[in-house]
Amino acid sequence: MQIKLPVGYKEFCQMFGNGCFGESFVCIDCPSLQYLRIQSISNSEIIEAAKSLFRLNPDYDPTVQELLGNAYVFGLGVSGTIFIFDLRTYDQTDEQYDVYAIDDDGHAYKVDRDFYSFIENFCLGTALENFQQLFRIMTYEMEYPVNRFTAIPGIQEPSD
Repeated sequence: MQIKLPVGYKEFCQMFGNGCFGESFVCIDCPSLQYLRIQSISNSEIIEAAKSLFRLNPDYDPTVQELLGNAYVFGLGVSGTIFIFDLRTYDQTDEQYDVYAIDDDGHAYKVDRDFYSFIENFCLGTALENFQQLFRIMTYEMEYPVNRFTAIPGIQEPSD
């Protein structure tokens, strides 16, 4: 499947690459020519896993299944939140897609239209607070972080 990536997303990826940032700890995944096939498979697997998981939810919304069927996953957040471009919404004039956050219960939230605006307002700004369900999920994990990193034997941290 051919996907025309949003211009802002391409520029972001060229400048910064993959990484996690912001108080909401959003991780942005950038495609790589070297691993394009693997990333395409991974994207499909994330979407299929999300569809399967969301079907188990008693208040599951079938429109989310349709949204996921037309999605490109570009980011992940804490507590299983995924960030997608809705591929049905591309517009030649702004070269963007609608940006959605889908929480681990399968609820979709349109969070922006422009990728850079999403980064500026949602990830680094206060727009997350406008989505109370997402805010609760994404900030709870940050208040009660779990250290998932362990020291590698024989590796010492640099001294000052």
